[in-house]
Amino acid sequence: MKISEVSEKYNIPADTLRYYEKFGLIDNVSKISGVRNYSEEDCSRIEFIICMKHAGLSLEDIKTFINLNKEGDKTIPARLKILEHQKKILEDEIKNKEKTLDYLNYKINLYKGMIIMKSKVYFIKEITPENIIKAYEALGKKLEGKVAVKMHSGEHGNQNYLRPEFVQDVIRHVGGTVVECNTAYEGARNTTEKHRELIKEHEWEKYFPFDLMDADGPDLELDIPNGKILKKNYVGKNLANYDSMMVLSHFKGHAMGGYGGALKQLSIGCASSAGKTLIHTAGVTDNQYELFNNLPE
Repeated sequence: MKISEVSEKYNIPADTLRYYEKFGLIDNVSKISGVRNYSEEDCSRIEFIICMKHAGLSLEDIKTFINLNKEGDKTIPARLKILEHQKKILEDEIKNKEKTLDYLNYKINLYKGMIIMKSKVYFIKEITPENIIKAYEALGKKLEGKVAVKMHSGEHGNQNYLRPEFVQDVIRHVGGTVVECNTAYEGARNTTEKHRELIKEHEWEKYFPFDLMDADGPDLELDIPNGKILKKNYVGKNLANYDSMMVLSHFKGHAMGGYGGALKQLSIGCASSAGKTLIHTAGVTDNQYELFNNLPE
């Protein structure tokens, strides 16, 4: 191959190819009528140089490797040491670049969300059952099909939850079924039996249907293809029975999450007991009785 052809094939300037030869990276290329004629062996050497440069080796290091190779098998350990050292450097660089790429993707998705998904927020001065319906109507979104209404069923003895009699009008307005899942910590809601007793105590079923979505297994497993920590999670299997969802939340302080509202209702709230445990332990276990022994530090 002529030098112009080699230059085009490997996207290397002809002057650079001449320099490689002068520097000793390529043996003297044969000539026909004074014109360089690159053999297959010469091209293989060029491909090796390109690869080693991409790996981060300097031209001086590449020359050292080539000279060692000329000395035969006795230099194999020395050549192996050069390659293994550079491999470690390259792997560290790749890890750092992957971290950088992850951060860039995070920022890109954040800004896209800020541009595309600007939220409309409506306030009502007087919180009444009638005004909650007005707020829903102002959204201009009709909930289709079978409607789930995600709510917090309330802890035993705790007053911080929306009462069923207060929200009954809006739930009837959308034809909804209140849905909830078991918790992952000891209390009145961590088993189906205890949770159903609490539902009766708080009179949820007095006003509308109530669906404890993970009352009976198996849970519905959801894949998280691009998850950094969790690759899957579990939600109440009955979630699959609904076509749309309304979330009614009371805002609450949370030791790990700051404030809990609609997003918490959708993620932690719809997760089954096993799913809640998997989230809180960062994927270590889905057994609620091992939860507090496996919380991330």
